[in-house]
Amino acid sequence: MAAKNNYFKQNIDKFGEQFVSLVTPEQIQGQVKRIIKELVKGEIEFEKYGKYFLDLKLIDNLIIGIRSELDDYSLYSAAVTFYRMHYPNTPNITIRENHLQTLCYIYQVILHKLELVRETQNIGYLSDTSALLYNYRNHLK
Repeated sequence: MAAKNNYFKQNIDKFGEQFVSLVTPEQIQGQVKRIIKELVKGEIEFEKYGKYFLDLKLIDNLIIGIRSELDDYSLYSAAVTFYRMHYPNTPNITIRENHLQTLCYIYQVILHKLELVRETQNIGYLSDTSALLYNYRNHLK
């Protein structure tokens, strides 16, 4: 069941059904972590809100935001891996490294699915996102 106040519901309540035309690209990109978390946790009902993923402004800015976050997580992951190789006895370093690698995986999967939606205009590619990534939900804040 979808959350009562997910990203889409909140913006529809605030701006109306055409909220995408009223929010800025920066606002969309700034909500990437929230939208990813809601996708992974299954809090977005595609029957209700799937049409918004077909809006080029929304999907393009989600893709930009996700690529940016993925670049950051990839860089952090590489740095932590390098650090672990040189200081292997650092407490919890392996846990942190695994966490960052998991975040990279989550973002790569969702980026790929959004690119498929963008290319084909078929939101069906997002339908199994929660089932595929649900076990990783605790890695998202």
